[in-house]
Amino acid sequence: MLTCKKEVENVKVSIGDGIKRIEGWIKTIVPFGVGTVILGLGTLSYKVMIYDVSVNSEMKSFIGGAIAASEEKTKAATKAELDNIRLSLELSIQRQIGEVLKEIRSVVRDEMHHYMRARNGKE
Repeated sequence: MLTCKKEVENVKVSIGDGIKRIEGWIKTIVPFGVGTVILGLGTLSYKVMIYDVSVNSEMKSFIGGAIAASEEKTKAATKAELDNIRLSLELSIQRQIGEVLKEIRSVVRDEMHHYMRARNGKE
């Protein structure tokens, strides 16, 4: 019986030593694991912040480029419209000048005919 008690005690001691060793490993591994997780989350949040900053600046430059392109298109369209208006005004003015010149020629011709008839009739 004494041998059984000693064996039981030896088993208890070896189990206790094993548990202490496991607890030691757990006490060592848990801080490293928690530290690794915290470091991983910190790195992730840092990368997200850096990515957000780069995406934000990239988005701003894209929007600036889009606005500049839109301004250029608007300027080109406005210039084309103004050129069309200017050309149509020039054509309209030329037509009106042509009509006025025809009218002036007609009046001058009629006046010359009247003058010539009056002159021929007096002589």
